[in-house]
Amino acid sequence: MKKIRLLIVLLFCSVALPEAFAQSITVSGVVKDKTGQEIPGVSVIIKGTTTGVSTTTDGKYAITVPKAGTTVVFSFIGMTTQEIIVTKSETINIVLDDAANTLNDVVVVGFGTQKRSNVTGSVATVNNKQLVQTPVGDLSNALAGRTPGVITKQPSGEPGADGTQIYIRGNSTFGGGSMEPLFVVDGIVRSARDFGQMDPNEIESVSILKDASSAAIFGVKGANGVVLVTTKRGKAGQLSANYSFNYGFSQVTRLPNALGSYEYATLYNEAKLNDNPLATPEFSLERLEAFRNGTDPDANPNTDWMDLVLGGTAPRMQHNLSLSGGSEKIKYFTSFGYLNEDGLYSSLNYNRYNVRSNIDIQATSTTKISVDLSGRLENKLSPCGKCR
Repeated sequence: MKKIRLLIVLLFCSVALPEAFAQSITVSGVVKDKTGQEIPGVSVIIKGTTTGVSTTTDGKYAITVPKAGTTVVFSFIGMTTQEIIVTKSETINIVLDDAANTLNDVVVVGFGTQKRSNVTGSVATVNNKQLVQTPVGDLSNALAGRTPGVITKQPSGEPGADGTQIYIRGNSTFGGGSMEPLFVVDGIVRSARDFGQMDPNEIESVSILKDASSAAIFGVKGANGVVLVTTKRGKAGQLSANYSFNYGFSQVTRLPNALGSYEYATLYNEAKLNDNPLATPEFSLERLEAFRNGTDPDANPNTDWMDLVLGGTAPRMQHNLSLSGGSEKIKYFTSFGYLNEDGLYSSLNYNRYNVRSNIDIQATSTTKISVDLSGRLENKLSPCGKCR
């Protein structure tokens, strides 16, 4: 009987141990383009999951896969995606080629749409997938770093007032000092704030017209460039419902290192004596000692107010529900969005409700009627006394 039990244990170990030791497979290497230049920011993801890493500034990566035979996907905007099957821990260097099929992509321009291969002006496109990858409250922040020639500047992080100032190919002086581009949503000129407070889930694509030839149709108003926004529309077929939700936190990247009360008081006395050697020190030796030892903190405080007020985290959550479908005669797309953002201190809060409904009616073989409805409701709590 003991021999039989021993055989069962040995058999179990012979099966389980190889599996246990096969769990850690790490591959690493460098990702380059066809000219030999390292590519930073390439997504290296385990296929079928959201687990992955990005290449560093010098194109290097390292990723651990759960088992042999796992497929790793290398992808980058504007380049062909590669898939590698990992069988063992090794160094795998990847060369990504330019995506040839991007020439057939449809690009929204000022007078309609064209194939990218036929566009002679400078037009950059950011699609919906790229926009929703960046969980931000203000849509303008999602354009930062997405396209060449576009400069962004965020003057504030206050919820509801954290929009980015966008400059296309530098600054100009048209419009009495205004240097921001012209924003056009589905053919309607809108303000920068109207654009920034749109829900990214309701947008199909954003095209940025950067030079004179691409923005010429807008005349002098397009002197600073044009941002064309195309919202989603319904497609013939059964009802399609999509729901998305994300939740995150915001925090200060780095706070300044401030002097403590003891250091400040000591240097203050020193500065006063430097001005007048006969002057009486502002802080006595007894109070300096109290600052240093923390004696009676009410009378001799030593509080880092910057860290106390701004050193925490601020939660942010966003919901979106969209419905689309229709027939060959009538197509519809409807989106409902909700955003809630807190500030780093309790007196800041921002709530936003977005709704959009796009309906397309094919009245006759030559007549198409489109009805676009959109609305936004904002509720902002701010100590400034007014909303910006």
